[in-house]
Amino acid sequence: MRPYFTSVILALLFLTFPNLVFAQKDIKAKDPEAKKILDRISRQNKAYPSIRATFTYHFRNAQTGEESTNDGVITMKGKKYKLDFMKNEVYCDGGTAWNYMPGVKEVNVTQAEQNKKDFFISNPLELFNIYEADYKYRLVGELDVNGKPAYEIDLYPYDLNRPYHRVRLLVEKSNLHILRAEVAGKNGDNYDITLHTFQTDQKVDDSFFVFDPKKHPGVEVIDLRM
Repeated sequence: MRPYFTSVILALLFLTFPNLVFAQKDIKAKDPEAKKILDRISRQNKAYPSIRATFTYHFRNAQTGEESTNDGVITMKGKKYKLDFMKNEVYCDGGTAWNYMPGVKEVNVTQAEQNKKDFFISNPLELFNIYEADYKYRLVGELDVNGKPAYEIDLYPYDLNRPYHRVRLLVEKSNLHILRAEVAGKNGDNYDITLHTFQTDQKVDDSFFVFDPKKHPGVEVIDLRM
């Protein structure tokens, strides 16, 4: 799978987590009812010491018919995270990022803020910055998602150069957890994430977010930091 796809996965997941930031300017372009819900989600998730979620990622291209489905796990603690997806492991301690590819026994090391405009699995800074961008948003309504009452909220980026034109969130009313996030991409590419489990009571040591070469004998470490 292309690195951009993985970046979209992280972006969708981070929309549910403490890094989410909603800009306060241009309030007239934003639905106050949607803002109340999004603010509550943000406050709630910031209170969690850590988050561990399992998810299913689905990609489809409306023009070519290309389609794929894969499962993954992400663990977050503040700005630290570890993502297990498609036989790759991505570690980030907030300053350094490691993209470990067990199949080729190789790990790429980058600074978390290196090449921040790029969408590369080995450099996920853009996945954090995306939440600092301005969005218009609106509460579309309420609906039933597998027997669970949910809010439906659409977000539209002001930046027209983004590779997508809409993010749709389905938020469970009872606990404000994201049930599904959908991205309507350009060029026919569409992505969605369905969250299955959402644990917030796990104790996670900071070392969990750091790649340790000693635990992976024979791995080639490629340091791409400037």
